This record gives sequence, structure tokens and C-alpha cells, in this order.
Amino acid sequence: MLNKVIEFIRERKGLNDIEITGERQLVRDLGLSSFDLVTMASWMEEEFGGIVSDETLFRCITVNDVVRYLEQMQS
Repeated sequence: MLNKVIEFIRERKGLNDIEITGERQLVRDLGLSSFDLVTMASWMEEEFGGIVSDETLFRCITVNDVVRYLEQMQS
């Protein structure tokens, strides 16, 4: 799941030259905008099923936070 989230971010932002780890912050370190986060929510719904609240995703600070959210969503 972590690899899928990282790949989405890498493709969305064109971040081929930096290491993306679970500890990276979505906005500060990776430069995701609010539009990127809404797009990520739609991608997560399509990729993993379920409904992803934009507000909940906006509370995710790091890549690991997104992965934890997905894990909770699937359990």
C-alpha cells in the first residue's frame, strides 16, 4: 500500500529525483496542494474502494498517515 501511495505522489508531482518515504510530509516536503489532496482522495476511492472524506485526508500530515488511513478504511 505504501508503494502505491508513493507512486501516486511521484507521478502526480513529477518527483523522480527525490526519495519519498513514509515520514515525508505531504505539503511541506512534497509540495502537495489542496487540489492534489482532493485528487488523491478520488484516486484512493477508485484504487482501494470506499469513500474518502476530503476533510479526513487534509488531516493527514505524512505519507504514513495516508497509509494508516487506508488500512483503517479497509478493516
